[in-house]
Amino acid sequence: MLNTVHDIELYKGILKKSLLYFSDVPEMELNEFADIFYLKFYPKNTDIITPENKDLKGYFIVSGLVRMHYTINNNEITSDFRDAHSFFLNGYAVYAHQKNFDYFTTLEDTICLVADWDQVELMLSAYHSLESMGRKIVEWHYTESMRVSYNILFMNTEERFKIFMNERSGLINRVPQKYIASYLGIAPETLSRLRGKIK
Repeated sequence: MLNTVHDIELYKGILKKSLLYFSDVPEMELNEFADIFYLKFYPKNTDIITPENKDLKGYFIVSGLVRMHYTINNNEITSDFRDAHSFFLNGYAVYAHQKNFDYFTTLEDTICLVADWDQVELMLSAYHSLESMGRKIVEWHYTESMRVSYNILFMNTEERFKIFMNERSGLINRVPQKYIASYLGIAPETLSRLRGKIK
């Protein structure tokens, strides 16, 4: 099912539309970039990226849901979620050339377009428009990461929950409550109380 020409072209069309959100890229260069991606299916509860995984790749989620998490003192901390039409990669390994410390685990059956990172680098080096687009994607993810960190550090639990509900309410019934609580930096009991209060 996943290997039909129709599916691959359809999914690459979604990828190209998502890339154009960040920056205008000439059609020929955009098509060439999309062609380095191949299709992969990951069943629910699959670890796509782990600290032991040394393969450097970029991922675009066509459908499904991925949780980013790491462990400190035997406590599992959820740092983010990636939904359909979003990107992820083992960034610490790619940019710092150090061992990755987090996991990217599917919470649902997930279809991704995947590209080997050396191919991505070649394309970014070959075309200024793609390099500019890549920079803007990194800037966007960095800004989002800083905003989430700010919310955890300086907002109270109710404020953080309201922002989550305003921006990501679609996840509330797709993600186990303990993972959302961990992402918000609160106890599961507090999350239950806040959900009841909002209702």
